[in-house]
Amino acid sequence: MDSSVSSSRALFASAGLIAAIVFTATAVACDDDNDIITPTTTTFITTLAGANEVPAKAVAGTGTASIVKNGATYTYTITYSGMTGALTGAHIHGPAAVGVPGPILFPLPNGQVNDFQIALSPGQATDLKNGLWYANVHSNNFINGEIRGQFSSTPSTSSVQLSATQYVVNEGQGSVTLTVTRLGNTSGAASVDYATSDTAGSPGPARTPSTSSC
Repeated sequence: MDSSVSSSRALFASAGLIAAIVFTATAVACDDDNDIITPTTTTFITTLAGANEVPAKAVAGTGTASIVKNGATYTYTITYSGMTGALTGAHIHGPAAVGVPGPILFPLPNGQVNDFQIALSPGQATDLKNGLWYANVHSNNFINGEIRGQFSSTPSTSSVQLSATQYVVNEGQGSVTLTVTRLGNTSGAASVDYATSDTAGSPGPARTPSTSSC
């Protein structure tokens, strides 16, 4: 689902827009044709929070992570915000039930990650399907983990992710494309609101910040 936004100055969009999702009764794509969205892959998703850690952490940080199975290929994506300190590591752990610590299965790149490929054995694939994997993100303030989330393919679970946490279009470029990926349950329609703003640049006509939706 793509939206093209024009600007003569820098434009930013935040991953916090996930909070602006509105669900209604019919599954439609964000275009004039109202196409029905049909999942073609299996997606395992989770919301990471300090309350899910063992023991629980009273922190404001949150995140959304997904593992997408497309044939025999598995890819991992995560966005997060509000961490208390610098990121020191991120891992997929398992097998482990909710509230139970588990060994590290896959060390992950630090930072926001998009479509990082991982190779699963048949047994690991079964554990993921059975809800026995979780993502854990560590910071310098919480070296054992600050936010955690258990992966699930529960049909009632749904989320939306941006392909980047910040989008910028410089003067002269004219436009930037915001790529939004919808994960999990697509049985209801979803809309995403976004806003634009100016940053410091060369002298020229000021652009009025605006909001829109798709």
